[in-house]
Amino acid sequence: VLSVTLALIINVVGSFAIQVSSTTPYYAEQVIVIDAGHGDFDPGKVASDGTREKDINLSIALKLYDIFTANGYTAVLTRSDDTTLADKSATSVSTKKKTDTHNRVKYADSFTDSVLISIHQNSYTESSSHGTQLFYGTKNDESKLLAEAIMGSVVDKIQPENTRPLKEGTSSIYILVNTKAPTVLVECGFMTNSEELKKLKDEEYQRRMAFS
Repeated sequence: VLSVTLALIINVVGSFAIQVSSTTPYYAEQVIVIDAGHGDFDPGKVASDGTREKDINLSIALKLYDIFTANGYTAVLTRSDDTTLADKSATSVSTKKKTDTHNRVKYADSFTDSVLISIHQNSYTESSSHGTQLFYGTKNDESKLLAEAIMGSVVDKIQPENTRPLKEGTSSIYILVNTKAPTVLVECGFMTNSEELKKLKDEEYQRRMAFS
């Protein structure tokens, strides 16, 4: 994970222009699993204007996938459209959600060498809350290192005022306590903050967030 995160930071230093490698880098064997949270029957958070978290998550995840692959990384998506990994046999919403989450973890850990980046959006009762926040997995010590690297890049590139601390995953977030690979969950912003929601819906800001 260090080779991946350090290389990513090197690539983003200086500008938002995508630097495409001329040769396949040595770290290409490591698989970056990009997880767009929610999907299909599960919209995630729904903003006051009807914006669904699952749609923002997917849009940012697709941009992140494009940036990684353009730079020679091996990246895969847990979903590339409005679907989930829920078992087809699942009928109730609760069972669908459970199997979806479990299958995302299985998918990430199916690779010999991988990291999992799960994209989400935040919400809070206080509409003034804003800013990206990083949660890291508990099964792999490199999860925190990955979270530190990503948060550092976000602060450096688009949110210099952000002082939100990293948070260790708890049992309430299944993927953070069960994925063996280095894992982070990125809460890109607060959908309950009108100004930040406007940014999160903007294609260019999404691209900058993904690049950071």
